[in-house]
Amino acid sequence: MFRLAAATAIAFSLTLAASAQTTPPATEDTGLEAGLVKAMRLNADRDGRLTESGEGIRPYITAGYVRVKPELREDYTDYRVVRKPAKLFGQELLVIEEEYQLKFIGCCVSEGIGAILRVAADLAPLKEFAAANGCTLSKDDIVDRLRKLKLNTTGELLAVSCRERDQPQR
Repeated sequence: MFRLAAATAIAFSLTLAASAQTTPPATEDTGLEAGLVKAMRLNADRDGRLTESGEGIRPYITAGYVRVKPELREDYTDYRVVRKPAKLFGQELLVIEEEYQLKFIGCCVSEGIGAILRVAADLAPLKEFAAANGCTLSKDDIVDRLRKLKLNTTGELLAVSCRERDQPQR
């Protein structure tokens, strides 16, 4: 009986804490985007990214934009659905992708980060960033991926990938 009462009290206090939080200010959203962009940006030697992909994703988890556990895992890639409105280069951010290898189960891992976007603004800044940072833009397989994630597939969709395979060859 005591355990039930304690569990109820903890759940109630967590509910109160969650309801006391306000909508994150625009500066938090900008900070989140900056962290994600940093994980996509090439380092000065152009042989890797400025930070590992997890450093760009963890703030989104902490702020409640994405879940800790990805909604979909395929091959070596986690797909996390963005649950609050967020932007990346002015585009609507729908999904954050992270490709990584914990243990070898086959071939062809290309570690890094990516995103699926719904086009909502001028693409020039995103195209410029992708070209300068060894990222690729693609429209392939996006609709199928979004359907697997049970997301709306309307509008112009675009995937940005900043993985090892996308980097310029040295």
